[in-house]
Amino acid sequence: MIPIQYRILIAVALLLALVWVSYQQGWQHTGDHVAAVQAKAKAKADQQQVKQASAVQAVAVQNASAIERTRVIYKTVTKEVVKYAQSKNALVASGV
Repeated sequence: MIPIQYRILIAVALLLALVWVSYQQGWQHTGDHVAAVQAKAKAKADQQQVKQASAVQAVAVQNASAIERTRVIYKTVTKEVVKYAQSKNALVASGV
């Protein structure tokens, strides 16, 4: 027969082992949960970044075309002004 002190000691050791295993499993579960949440947030951030990049690219294309249009207008106006200033009738009022 096992003395009562040894039985208590074995029961406490088993209880501590059970607590330790539960504690470790809890941390492992928490780590898995945090990793899953982080992966979901990263995927969402990547999608948002792709959307923003495409929006920025679209705006850049619009800006480039607008700049190109203003350059064409600027060049056209400059050529007409230079042409007018260099003509012989530039200083003659035309019936105004």
